Amino acid sequence: MLQAPAGYGKTSLLQQWANHCLAAGDSVAWISLDARHRDPMAFASHLNMALEEHRESGRGLVERTAGSQHYYGWQALIQQICERVDDNPCRCRIIIDDIHQIAESPALDALQALIDEAPSGMQLVLATRGEAGLPLGRIRAHHEMLELGASDLRFVEDETQAYLKSKADTDTDIDQVRLLQDRSEGWIVGIKLFSMALSLEPENQRILESFTGERRQIADFFLEDVFARQPDELQDFLLRSSLLEQFSPALCDAALEHTGSRELIARCEASGLFLQTMDQTRSWYRYHHLFAGFLRRQLQDRRPGVAAAIYRRAAQWLTASGNHVEAFDYAIKGQDPIYAADILDQNCEAMFAAGLQPTLQLLASQLPAHILALYPRLMLSLAWRLTAQWRLSEARSLVAVAERRLDELARSSEADPADLKWLRLVVSHRETQIAHASYEVEALENQCSSALDGRLDFGNSPYLMGSFQNSLQYAQREQYKLSKIDRLDALAREQVQRTGAVHGEVFIAGISGPSLFLMGQSERAKAMLQSGLEVAQRVGGRDDPLGAVVATTLASLHYEFNEIERAQALIDHYVPLMTSAGFVDQLLNGWVTRARLQLLRGDHEDCLGTLDIAAEFGSRHELDRLRIGVSAEHLRVMLKLGRPDDAARFARRRGLSSHRAANLTRGQFKYTVLDGVLAMANCRLMAADDQFGDALILARQWRSFLTAAQAVPAAVEWDILFAELLLMSGERLSAQRALAQALAKAAPARLLRRFLDEGEPIAGLLRQMAQAEAVKEDAVSLFLREIVGLLEPVEEQRDDEDDEDSIAICGRMTNREIEILSMAGAGMLNRQIGEQLGLTEGTVKWYLQQVYDKVGIRNRKQVVARVRRLGLIP
Repeated sequence: MLQAPAGYGKTSLLQQWANHCLAAGDSVAWISLDARHRDPMAFASHLNMALEEHRESGRGLVERTAGSQHYYGWQALIQQICERVDDNPCRCRIIIDDIHQIAESPALDALQALIDEAPSGMQLVLATRGEAGLPLGRIRAHHEMLELGASDLRFVEDETQAYLKSKADTDTDIDQVRLLQDRSEGWIVGIKLFSMALSLEPENQRILESFTGERRQIADFFLEDVFARQPDELQDFLLRSSLLEQFSPALCDAALEHTGSRELIARCEASGLFLQTMDQTRSWYRYHHLFAGFLRRQLQDRRPGVAAAIYRRAAQWLTASGNHVEAFDYAIKGQDPIYAADILDQNCEAMFAAGLQPTLQLLASQLPAHILALYPRLMLSLAWRLTAQWRLSEARSLVAVAERRLDELARSSEADPADLKWLRLVVSHRETQIAHASYEVEALENQCSSALDGRLDFGNSPYLMGSFQNSLQYAQREQYKLSKIDRLDALAREQVQRTGAVHGEVFIAGISGPSLFLMGQSERAKAMLQSGLEVAQRVGGRDDPLGAVVATTLASLHYEFNEIERAQALIDHYVPLMTSAGFVDQLLNGWVTRARLQLLRGDHEDCLGTLDIAAEFGSRHELDRLRIGVSAEHLRVMLKLGRPDDAARFARRRGLSSHRAANLTRGQFKYTVLDGVLAMANCRLMAADDQFGDALILARQWRSFLTAAQAVPAAVEWDILFAELLLMSGERLSAQRALAQALAKAAPARLLRRFLDEGEPIAGLLRQMAQAEAVKEDAVSLFLREIVGLLEPVEEQRDDEDDEDSIAICGRMTNREIEILSMAGAGMLNRQIGEQLGLTEGTVKWYLQQVYDKVGIRNRKQVVARVRRLGLIP
């Protein structure tokens, strides 16, 4: 059984199959039915004649019956046909095309008898546009029937491309092929008509844009071969129901003001009128895209002005059925934006909690601004979405308009007082979200604490309460208040779980994961972020931007643990997705981790380019936390690359050197994580400018504060920088003690890259410390040896002995030390050496100090002379 509407290639396929059977030696009989065959005798006689033309066994049968049909009934004729076929050793294939022509006629009885009496050597192949009306349940149950429908006959993309190629001299662009495939839905006549149109206009690259059901060639086919053949009642139903993208009998009854829609739909289906079922229960239907386009144009031409009322009635029915998105669409099509806005306003909070924020935003964008301004609830929902997209100016404007509208409603007594009170709370929440994104952490903490102090009634919105708790955790973490992190995480999770909004767990993980990491609980942080990523992928799939809320932060942890491949995989996949919506943390961690991975590969310019992109995004969206964070990383990279003058100019241009964190003492302000980032950037700048005293004061203050706050990763970073400053000041033993303290803090959290990324001179000091503690087996010593094992290998240089002086050097000479000694031996001053190598004069002095310690001589000329005798410099 082949069942598909007109134009799907049923007859062409049957012809190919018949030729194949004939070539194999089978007998093939073919009849194409029309209205004449609705009489069972006419049907049986035509079948008999077809068999007579193709089989020897059929001869004589027509002669015996033709002149005395009053003696033979159609039942006897069908029986004798089956007997003759059974007596013949050849396999007989009987093709009966267009059986929809005999639907609901007595001829179906003859066809059913043929099916029931068919001998084993007979195969019946039936083709129809619609329902055949045959009772085929028994043979289906016995698996004696093969059914092919429109979905089997439709062309797939490769077949469409091959067909177009066979009809044209050049290949059709793959994007055009895909668009044609989408519009035609594999309908073969549609693809053929497009090919013909393209051959007539080969230079018209935009022909697909007009390739709809309204195009003349397609419209003519539908009109002449399908639509015009239907009775008036069915034509009317087709035209009006075509306005509905998907429809059920109940929706049609309501929208079309009709009571017999179920019967009409069944007739459309039985007649093969390009109707497709949307579910297994055959409750919802739609028309083929091209056919629907044809019908809508016909309705517009024949009955202008009826569409709006149908759309409005459909919107009302869908609203009552809980299908708010489609209801909104129909209200807009029905030119009723007030009703459309009502639909969104009544459902926006539920849509937001269900994770449908993008859908809500897309729908609301279709409302005129003056109508949107009447709906404060809807505006506040959109403001939350805009804040999550870092469109803070637009969010602030919407909140301000919503507040003004609430004031108007309060004065006019139009609104319910309880509703107004609730919406005032929502205003407060949106203000906290804007403060969150704009890094106003002290104000954010005050706003959240005030909302959660027990005086406000959150009613039936635990999701909103959970959001306040999540933001409060963020505000306290960014001020190094870490004692309540676990409690706030648990409270937020409890509220979100009450709503059933699973995606909310992703946003909680996006805040709590970094908090746990700042507390030094690396494994817990990693597990929480991984769990959040798995939830995001279950909710939206791997390519949904929701995953980026946690994935880039998880990548930064993988990087810190030196799990480079895992970090790279997450960064490659989620950085392109992370700018859609979420938290600033995901942007900062995503871009900084990508830059560090690029630097690790030696792609210096790509690294700096990534940080420039991030800074531009931060400036454009007023995200100081992002802009300053990536600028500080940019500065660090420039200093590590030996470009101190460029770094100083960069710091002045980005405003890093003028921030309060550079020089204020603790106690005047509450310190934030951003203050720490800026303080470290300025500390590095001071060291590059040989201001070691000021740098040490600032570093000592911050490492003391962060150690007391138990902010482990930040304290470790300051310990390492403090050790480096001490080394550059000539205090090697103090530097070792500071680095030992950093190792003790870092070992439980496995903060590997904090040490590995520092390079020299920290790497050299770590190697010396590892040699001194080679026999120890405690956790810190093992961690130290692991770090040293991961450092870039240094080629050991065996110092030659001078036969006269038996000179030996304690320790190895690095390539940089040899380079500086060579220049010193050429008579260059420290300042000149620094300019040549891109180093500050203080850094050059520090390198020479290392050489003096190794050679055991404090005199510059004597050191140069000794290493020259050893052959280390020319």
